[in-house]
Amino acid sequence: MNDFLEGVFFGLSLSILIGPLLLALVSTSLEYGIRAGLWVALGVWTSDIICFSLAYFGLKELTELIANPIFEPVLGIGGGILLALFGIGFIVGAKRKMKVDFNPKSQEKKSTFAHYLKGLLINSLNPFTIIFWAGTASTVIVDKSSSGAFFFFIGIMLTLVCLDSAKVVLADKIKDRLTPQHILKFRLVSGIALIFFGVVMFIRVLN
Repeated sequence: MNDFLEGVFFGLSLSILIGPLLLALVSTSLEYGIRAGLWVALGVWTSDIICFSLAYFGLKELTELIANPIFEPVLGIGGGILLALFGIGFIVGAKRKMKVDFNPKSQEKKSTFAHYLKGLLINSLNPFTIIFWAGTASTVIVDKSSSGAFFFFIGIMLTLVCLDSAKVVLADKIKDRLTPQHILKFRLVSGIALIFFGVVMFIRVLN
């Protein structure tokens, strides 16, 4: 039980971080609705499960991969480009929709797989996500039994699932109090922020 609670508190501290994932969740839910936001979240959760599993069961190999001097720059550049492209897409899409009679409720038909892939890629191509889960897995292996590690991870994931879902639902509820132009302006700001995060990732991995 202590291992599970440790995971819950760990998940709480992780969930309050402000970054590209939060922007992707909120902006998608505002523009396309709860279902689309949850598909983005599902992509993020899938990425987290894969990263932790690879780190836990292949810690030695993953540690060696991370130690490779080209690992962080290559993945960081790829992630930075991806974030910048998503940001540009947000901005271009917002500007295009501002020229027409934009109705957020008409956006539900966009491919659910596209939303899922967005969450999966934004999280997976961030080198700090992999490093984070590798560090978590190494700590768990040293300090906990196999069952303890399992309950610790379950605590983290259940917390992330609950809080990410709450963010999506809350954003959708707020949408009813916003005008379409407010939503598009938020999309513009989100696009600029994603480009900023992409540039920051570039700088961090190349320094």
